[in-house]
Amino acid sequence: MSIAVFDVDRTLLRGDALLLAARKSNSLIELIWFSINFIPFLVAWKLRLINTKKVKESFIERFKICQKYNLEISQNNPNWLVNDLKKIIRKKALSRLNMHKEKGDIVILCSASPDMILEGLAKELNVHLICTNMSKVGDKWTANIKGKNCQGHEKLKRLKERYGSLKNLKLEVYGDSKGDQQILNAASIPHFRNFVDCPSEYPIYSLNSIIPIIGIAIFTYLAISNLEIFFNYEKQPNNIWINILIGEFLVIISYVIRFFRWNLMLESIKLKPPILKNIYIWMGSFAFTATPGKAGEGIRVLLLNKQCKIPIMPVLSALFIERLTDGMAVLLIFFLNFKLIPINNSKNNLNLFLFSIIIVGLVLILLNNRKIIQNLLKFIVKNILPNKKIQFDNKNLDLIKVLISPINITISTMLGLVAWIIEGTSFFIILKGFNTSISWLAATFTHTTSSLLGALTFMPGGLGPTEASTIGLLSMQGIPVSIATSATFLIRLMTLWFATILGVICLLLNNYKAHKKSFNQTQISGKS
Repeated sequence: MSIAVFDVDRTLLRGDALLLAARKSNSLIELIWFSINFIPFLVAWKLRLINTKKVKESFIERFKICQKYNLEISQNNPNWLVNDLKKIIRKKALSRLNMHKEKGDIVILCSASPDMILEGLAKELNVHLICTNMSKVGDKWTANIKGKNCQGHEKLKRLKERYGSLKNLKLEVYGDSKGDQQILNAASIPHFRNFVDCPSEYPIYSLNSIIPIIGIAIFTYLAISNLEIFFNYEKQPNNIWINILIGEFLVIISYVIRFFRWNLMLESIKLKPPILKNIYIWMGSFAFTATPGKAGEGIRVLLLNKQCKIPIMPVLSALFIERLTDGMAVLLIFFLNFKLIPINNSKNNLNLFLFSIIIVGLVLILLNNRKIIQNLLKFIVKNILPNKKIQFDNKNLDLIKVLISPINITISTMLGLVAWIIEGTSFFIILKGFNTSISWLAATFTHTTSSLLGALTFMPGGLGPTEASTIGLLSMQGIPVSIATSATFLIRLMTLWFATILGVICLLLNNYKAHKKSFNQTQISGKS
């Protein structure tokens, strides 16, 4: 049996059926007034104080959609909205729908929009309908949803209730949003935002998630910026652009060293993905480096699993150890440069020293206790990969043991140390471009310590705390605030945002190659 499932809103239609019904049910003045009154419900929904079902019921009631339908039904015009819906059907979507009907496939419209809106359209297209069901009192529609809102898991559940197990079916699904994720993942031929023969799976990640972070960054930089030296050509040091180019070259070298470390870690547990694919995925994960605690970099776990068929647990373990040893490298730089901390009070120095000893002790305990690492990995799995069931069997624990062996930890930490020192050297070169008298050790210490403080705040990309602590530490060492601010923003552009942009490019290239490979395979199978 072959089944073709079409999401309706913004997939089959160029818009939302419920919003169209609201527009057609009210005058312009009423629409504006009701929209203003509905804002508190939207805010409460965004804050998760009310669920989607409740906000949808409130929307239908406040925009008098049921009243309009009941009035049209009383006038023997139940399909009053069908023609308007037909006008916004995508031509490509309709062509695919008709193709499936001609092949004899079961065609289903599957939508979160209410049945009172979609029943007429489904009859007009002569297809089946699975959607949100509204309650009736007698023959009158009410603004109460019967059962659950038909979205996400509910769509998949309704399909299974009607057709049983989907494993033995040829299921072709067309969808466009997170509400279609589950049925797209269950499909044998998914079509995420496409209407061609080449399958397109629901994306593991969305680059849209970094847009708010970029917005936060712009706001933060505008709030604390004082970049007249950088933007005023007359005040720029003569060779600043040469320093920027040299500094960026060093930053690139630091990333090469970090990738070399990552590849070594995978090889230590007998994992050897194709080198070019590994580079694309590893660097691509940096598109999400401006996330709290760099948690977004965990996308490489999913991509290596999906595209290279590498088990999740080993890669996740390698990622965890990579983060751990990177932190140890930063702490090592911090401990070796205590004398650069501008604290004159001996009591404060003693407290800082004791705090550092506690941190080192906790790291050593962590490295010598597999149970703690296991529990931490479970925590990471639940927060980064909520839909993945990871089994901590003996094989996985043996992999962890290999990764935390003294030689692996030492090599990984030392490579991380070298990478951070090179990055700190880049910062030193930038500062020298502004004719400052800061030492190399002080510049490296300032850069790494500020990065550590930013990471500990769990702000996206350390935005705000990293910049503020860098400027603060530089000013404590006699660097004018205007120069400290300019140098800080430059090094952040050259590291965090350079990595983010390069990561986005690598992800796009990786996607292009993956889609090209999938298309070629489809063409070959079609010819055979």
